[in-house]
Amino acid sequence: MDAKTHSYANLMICPDPARLSFRGRPVRKNLLESRSSVSHTNQMDDKLKQLAESRYSQKEFLGILFELAVEDQWFDLQHMIQHDMAKAILADYSFELGEGYFNTDIFFKHWEEVIEVGWSAFCQHTGLPREKVNLRLEQLREGN
Repeated sequence: MDAKTHSYANLMICPDPARLSFRGRPVRKNLLESRSSVSHTNQMDDKLKQLAESRYSQKEFLGILFELAVEDQWFDLQHMIQHDMAKAILADYSFELGEGYFNTDIFFKHWEEVIEVGWSAFCQHTGLPREKVNLRLEQLREGN
């Protein structure tokens, strides 16, 4: 098993995006609102930013996300961006820093920033405005 496959295999994936905690630590309820006007106290370093941009811009991954959007499978789309890929990126980043496969401090410090990279890549690939994506995700949270 290569290092990439191994990092994916060691992730604890949360099947419920409405869950408000991860390993007993609270997570912000609304991770989907636009972050363009939000200032982050934890700036993502260049290495993590490049890793996130590289992973989220993979043609196969973006193609699957596009198909999910066309099929109106927003729950799965959200899960892939916010859980599957974000956790894989952060696990690999943590490992590269010598902090083990999934350091929770690194996760909580950078999770939202990594997710933002994912949504930006999705919007750029599909041409959908971020506001429209946020509206659809809000409808998903409300059960519509």
